[in-house]
Amino acid sequence: MLLKEYGKVKSKLVRAFGLEPRHDTDGRSNGENRFLDLLASLHAAAGYDSVIDVGANRGDWTAAAAARLSPRGIRRFFCVEPIPTFANVIRDRLKNTAGIELIERVLSDRSGGTAEIFEAGGGGRMYRDYRGADEGTALTTKKIVSHHVPIATGDEVFGALGVAPYLLKIDCDGHDLHVLRGFRQTLKDKRPLVQFEYSDFWIGAGSRLREACALLGGAGYNTYKVFPDRLVRFRFNGLFETFGYQNIVAVPREMRALSDKVIPFPAA
Repeated sequence: MLLKEYGKVKSKLVRAFGLEPRHDTDGRSNGENRFLDLLASLHAAAGYDSVIDVGANRGDWTAAAAARLSPRGIRRFFCVEPIPTFANVIRDRLKNTAGIELIERVLSDRSGGTAEIFEAGGGGRMYRDYRGADEGTALTTKKIVSHHVPIATGDEVFGALGVAPYLLKIDCDGHDLHVLRGFRQTLKDKRPLVQFEYSDFWIGAGSRLREACALLGGAGYNTYKVFPDRLVRFRFNGLFETFGYQNIVAVPREMRALSDKVIPFPAA
């Protein structure tokens, strides 16, 4: 709880200077969909063939990505969703959408055996104490179903498929850093764009934004925060460890089309 409250104080400060977006989980207004519009406008898409959505839930984001990026030559859209309830929804609702492929595994930074994942309400959690030990009873207010699902790294799964992902999108309620670590070789060899969700769920996972930025910086990426109308480049410092909900984008430094410090989205 202390980390979360301390983070709120820092959030107020960095937001006052325009360095952190306001809390907004709706992709239609927080910049996520407009980021997809930006990617659809770039010639850089020609060098890639797929999009990976880790933590696809019911497939809303994948459907939006397919609508925008299929005309740009992206032909394969991978929904990684380990919870059977949500996987079945994806299978049913996107069965007539070309190029959708469902992968029912937990992705992490290790391979082999199974991992326990909890279905709680409308989402999945890798951790019972998903907002930290002081909020460990948070899941008890919801119906919980436990699933044991095969676990693998992204490098293992997608290396075997031989794809060249344009965008790796991760939304795993705090497990995002573990997923990202499992894609190290993909980052090195395939150079996808990366988008992940950062929030107070990272507290319970023991993850920190500084670790994600260090991993990405070491792999030759610049990091950006997603605002409703633009991307803003940042270099991590301790003030940014707020645990406030936001989407982070990482761009290979050699991708000239996305190299400015501030990148406006196309007009809505």
